[in-house]
Amino acid sequence: MSNSHSTQRYAHYLNPTAQLDFAASESLLQRGAVTIFVEVLPASTNFLRHPFWQTNSQFVDLAKDINAVNRKLHVVVTKVQYQVKVPIEFFTDQRLKDLDFNKAWGGNTKLEKLNSHTFRNPGSGSAPGYDQVMDVYIGESEISEKVSQFLNLNKDRGAPELIRYIRNTNYTKLLGQNTSYSNQMVTAFFRSPTKPNETIIVEDAVTYLYNVPPAIVGGVGRLRKNIQEAFFDSAKRLEQMSVAWEITN
Repeated sequence: MSNSHSTQRYAHYLNPTAQLDFAASESLLQRGAVTIFVEVLPASTNFLRHPFWQTNSQFVDLAKDINAVNRKLHVVVTKVQYQVKVPIEFFTDQRLKDLDFNKAWGGNTKLEKLNSHTFRNPGSGSAPGYDQVMDVYIGESEISEKVSQFLNLNKDRGAPELIRYIRNTNYTKLLGQNTSYSNQMVTAFFRSPTKPNETIIVEDAVTYLYNVPPAIVGGVGRLRKNIQEAFFDSAKRLEQMSVAWEITN
């Protein structure tokens, strides 16, 4: 049994003006950093004129959902990178689609599996429900154009060995108000070039929101903090799961 899991996790938040194709340094990854980027773009008829798109022009085609733009929705763009101390072989198609695995990684005990690649989150009094479709790709031979656009943001790392694509839709209302319109996330799994028995995880996501928190409860700043904390907690849960796996293998 290894004692290699003594690394203390910590969050490394990037300024929203950073470029999305950044690659967290090896020193940050190996020190346990969870590098998190969050940008919240306000709803606007001049959606693509926001300075963010000038810095990240390669991201425009990915994020430009015509239906969402026409609805004048807020857009949240996120990117997360961290490293876990288990080999890439831990992440299989079967495991990534397993209900219990997703409950544990996502911290959602109410998640339901409808068939081989669809899930349903019924929601709660404080969080909306949604429908989820998940696809897992091994290698790059069958990936969709949409997933390819996400991967272009990580080309400096080369080709991932495994890719998980999630799309969440049909969000329920909270207190009679619309919440989210849709969410897309690609999680790419890379074998660490310096530690072959460890895995680098990169998650890119785009979320469209009908509403953001009002200023009286913190506004966009509060939303950004909530998202940062959610991604950091997710990384910590996966780390705990990988520790348990290594102990038993």
